[in-house]
Amino acid sequence: RLELDTLLDSILTRAGVLAGTPHGYIDLVLPEHSVMEQKVGRGAFSEFVGYRVRPGEGLSGKVWQTGQPLAINDYQTWPDHLPAVAAVIHAIVGVPLKSGGQTIGVIGLGHTEPGRAFGPEQIEVLSRFAEMASLALDNARLYTAAQDELVERKQAGELRNAIYRIAQAASQAGGLDELFHAVHKIIKTIMPADNFYIAVYDEKNDLLSFPYFVDEIDTPSPPQKPGKGLTEYVLRTAKPVLCTPEVQKELERSGEAAPVGVPSPVWLGVPLIVEKKAIGVMAVQHYSDPNAYNENDLWVLEFVSSEVAQAIDLTRAQEALQRETVITDPTERKRAEEALRKSEQRFRILAENIPGVIYQCKDNERYTLLYVNDAIEALTGYPKEDFLEDRISLVDLHHPEDGNLAPRSSIEGEKATESNTFYYSYRIQHKSGEWRWVEEWGTSVYGEDGAFQFFEGFITDITERKLAEAQLERSALELAALSHMGQVVAATLDLSVVLKKVIDEASPLLQAEGISILLPEGDNKLVFAAASGPASAGLVGRLIPFMAGAAGGVMQTGRSIRITSGESEPQLYREIEQYSEYHTRSLLAVPLNLGGEVIGVMEAVHTQPNAFTADDQRLLESAANWAAIAIRNARQHEHTQRRLQESEAMAAISRALNQTLDLQLTLQLIVDSARQVIPAS
Repeated sequence: RLELDTLLDSILTRAGVLAGTPHGYIDLVLPEHSVMEQKVGRGAFSEFVGYRVRPGEGLSGKVWQTGQPLAINDYQTWPDHLPAVAAVIHAIVGVPLKSGGQTIGVIGLGHTEPGRAFGPEQIEVLSRFAEMASLALDNARLYTAAQDELVERKQAGELRNAIYRIAQAASQAGGLDELFHAVHKIIKTIMPADNFYIAVYDEKNDLLSFPYFVDEIDTPSPPQKPGKGLTEYVLRTAKPVLCTPEVQKELERSGEAAPVGVPSPVWLGVPLIVEKKAIGVMAVQHYSDPNAYNENDLWVLEFVSSEVAQAIDLTRAQEALQRETVITDPTERKRAEEALRKSEQRFRILAENIPGVIYQCKDNERYTLLYVNDAIEALTGYPKEDFLEDRISLVDLHHPEDGNLAPRSSIEGEKATESNTFYYSYRIQHKSGEWRWVEEWGTSVYGEDGAFQFFEGFITDITERKLAEAQLERSALELAALSHMGQVVAATLDLSVVLKKVIDEASPLLQAEGISILLPEGDNKLVFAAASGPASAGLVGRLIPFMAGAAGGVMQTGRSIRITSGESEPQLYREIEQYSEYHTRSLLAVPLNLGGEVIGVMEAVHTQPNAFTADDQRLLESAANWAAIAIRNARQHEHTQRRLQESEAMAAISRALNQTLDLQLTLQLIVDSARQVIPAS
């Protein structure tokens, strides 16, 4: 689980199971680093959610300050207790959550029953669990940051596409009505815009009109002189406005604007500016959701508005030139021609400098390019001349597993509508051999007679985004696997079952061909306690020298070993291959640590070189932590069972001594009871 709130709740649940208590909490250090706040609480701690402490204050403050676990088994008499907590808690333990060596939080658990306490072994297990919980929190924070970055990248792509499509619409529109409709459709792809209008100001006649107005409730005003509405305020100040009820009241109080039309809880308007002069206003509003727009939406709409303004100016100029027979003013005609020239020049500059590939292509099997900007060379490694002269095409570079690019509509007699737009996400092969992910948006272009002319579109490189998405998916799978391992460790004391589950969960994530766990056997041997993969049958139960290979190195140093190409690697124990019939080229070996002691080794192997990464090593180390806890739990259970058998044997001997004076019978009973406790022949 990568959502922080859900993850914290899951961590606290697991910690409570390990400690055997329903009472617990998690504190996290706030971004300003001056206080720690309780984020989640269970049982007796549920009422303290939101409570804050400073370094050195209470148990959490002490753990934060020292970075070390702390248990207080008589909390009510502890001098630094917090009175509100002491009223319900008798024993308490806190273990640090760390990231990069810094304490970022505390897991706290408590007992409300007098006499219950937290011992050294529980503290050790909880500390080990906190290490894995810290890793999960790091992943959750990375996930959140990466998700934010993905949203930003997606929004940037949508903005680039919107700007290009608006410029495209300006060059293709049959008039202002068609342009306004196209702009509205484009704006709806980047924000809620069911209620949308464009107001245009006629400076010569001092009239404000609403040539495009789509609204669920309101109706447009007729052309009129500018008044005191929000539209006029944006036009007059040439500044964008995100108008909430609070902003509306302030504008009314200052006399800057007055209510006009049907009120809405949020209104967003931006000026349309050409040559430093506002020629109109573009606005959206929402009647039911006061949070439909925010400052980011304001920035987005303002960013797009410059292209909309230029598109309106271009279309006006085109319409004016088409009416040249009725343009008697030479100055007006010259202005229209100059506006058309500047807008067309701006479109060419946009096409050459926008961060992505802009193209026009034929409707044939190779989608031969008629036009493409210089960005095609950065994306593919081939100069644009190779595409324009049809020496190579995007079809040639397309990954065969990503479907075909054929289903593009070019139906004769149809104008370009939403059904004639297309979108693809696929891989292309760079000249270097590298595969790159791209997104493509495009549309069919038709002439005035309705005949298809060409496809036009925009392609952008999304390789980094795809890699980030893949990493996020892996992180989610890792956390799920580690969570499943924790559930098994908490639910069963059967060591063979737990070790197999740990191995089974880790194998697919590492894409390892085999994973094994080795434990010390006697004074100078290691035994394969569990194994997976095609060679596992020949490994389980097999003994190797204690210092043999990578496992021996890990046992000696307590440090992980990663071997990427092992043909002549001395740390590979080749003698084992006579039993496994497996030739290792890549290997990961990590320690099973418990209480500062290396109690075993976990290994992953592969026949291919460079099969494992640093991320794989980190994952295997986390899995090894769970294996170590499972071994500790199994040993504790075995110790408890032995003590129970000893107690039962002593009780049986005591009963026998009280029931008979027959020496031979008594001695035989003692021997029989001893055999139950001590394995002997």
